[in-house]
Amino acid sequence: MRRRWVLRIAIGLVGGIAVALAMDVARLGGTEAWLAARGFAPPYEARGALVDAGDRRLYLDCRGAGGPTVVLENGLGSGSAGWGFVLPELAERTRVCAYDRAGLGRSESAPRRPVSAYVEELRALLAAAGERPPWVLVGMSLGGTHVRVFTARHPDEVVGVVLVDAYLPDIRLPSASRLPPAVEADFRAAFEATTRSIEATEPIDWRSSLAELSSASIAGRPVEVLSIPQELRMVHEQLDPALQAVLIDEWEVWILGLSPGRTRITIAERSGHIIQIDRPDLVIAAVERILAEARGS
Repeated sequence: MRRRWVLRIAIGLVGGIAVALAMDVARLGGTEAWLAARGFAPPYEARGALVDAGDRRLYLDCRGAGGPTVVLENGLGSGSAGWGFVLPELAERTRVCAYDRAGLGRSESAPRRPVSAYVEELRALLAAAGERPPWVLVGMSLGGTHVRVFTARHPDEVVGVVLVDAYLPDIRLPSASRLPPAVEADFRAAFEATTRSIEATEPIDWRSSLAELSSASIAGRPVEVLSIPQELRMVHEQLDPALQAVLIDEWEVWILGLSPGRTRITIAERSGHIIQIDRPDLVIAAVERILAEARGS
C-alpha cells in the first residue's frame, strides 16, 4: 500500500504520467489495448494509410477541412486509435491528423533516438502527405514532451499547444526540498522507474530527450493545460496537508510560466489520466479556444 502512495507523490512532483496507470497501459500495448482488456472498444474507424516519411512508413489519418490543422500526439505506447472520441469531433471543425509513432500501431519500427528525431520525422510525415502548417499541437501524457520540443524547434509553425495531462519531467517545485528524506528517496527511485518504463515501451533515448526538453520553450503562444486534480497525485502518509497545498500552488505557478500570460489551466474533474477518453469534451473545448484565437488573428 505504501508504495502506491509513494508513486503518486513522486509523479505529482514531476508532473504528467500517473505511474501505476501508465505502466499498466504500457504493458498491455497502449491506451486502446488497455481499454479493450476492460471491455471497452474505442470508437475509432481506421481511415488512414501508411505514408513514406523517409526512413520508414508511418500510419497517418487526416480528416476534415480548414485550418489551422490540429496534430494529435499520443501517450506512452499508444497510437491514433486512442483518439477515437476526439478525432471525429475535431474533424467537423477543422483539419485534424492522428498518427502512430514509429514502432507503434501500424507504423514501421525505428532505432532508439531522442524526441527531436521523432519531431522531425513527424514533420516529414505531414509534408509527405501534403499537410501544411500552421499547427495546433495536442500532446497527451508522454506526447506533451514531443509537442514541447516540436514547438521549440519550429515556433513559426505552431499557433497553439494543448497539453492533456502531460508528463512534465522537468517541473521543479521549490518546496519539494521540504519533503522528508524518505519521501525524497522514494521520489528519486520512482523517477528512475518511470524512465526505465518509457525506454522499455518505446525506442526513445530518454536521457537525451530530457536534455532537449530543458531548453524547449513554448512561451509566446497560447497554451491550454488539462490536468487531473493534483490532490489525486500529491498523496503520501508522510506529507503534511499544509505542504501539499503549497506544492499544488507551486505546480500552478510553474504551469502558468510555460507561456506567461497565455496559459490556461483546466482541472479535469471526474477524469482519470486518459482525459481524452474520460472527458473528451474538455479536450475539444481546449482545441476550439486555440482555433478561435488563431483564426481571429
